[in-house]
Amino acid sequence: MVRRVSESTGIPFQTALDSVAGVFPKQTELALYRIAQEAINNVVRHSSATQARVELKRGMNQVELVIADNGKGLDATRSNGNGGSGLPGITERARLIGGVAVIESAPGAGTTVAVRIRYKGRNDGERDHHSGSRRSSDIP
Repeated sequence: MVRRVSESTGIPFQTALDSVAGVFPKQTELALYRIAQEAINNVVRHSSATQARVELKRGMNQVELVIADNGKGLDATRSNGNGGSGLPGITERARLIGGVAVIESAPGAGTTVAVRIRYKGRNDGERDHHSGSRRSSDIP
């Protein structure tokens, strides 16, 4: 999906994708896919970004999905009332699958959508990739 969007829009997307196959039930995997799809669509439709990134990181007990752009950002204090950017839907979808969505944005500073979902995993020596807050200005 990411490659196709990048090719059709001209927005370069950097990706870092760990496998999460088998970590969650199929319905949770589908919800994560839909969250990524909506966030990527927001980058394309609303951000005026010149670059973006998609990360899917699997830690020992957590999966983190991050979609960030260097676009125009948004003013969180202003609500257009119609949910046009899909951010409330992302937050609700994350909640329904036991996760948390954190959306960071400011006018002129891009937007970062991070979704974290904990799971009971085996102790396989993978380190936890939880890295706290990320800013879209960190896009190289």
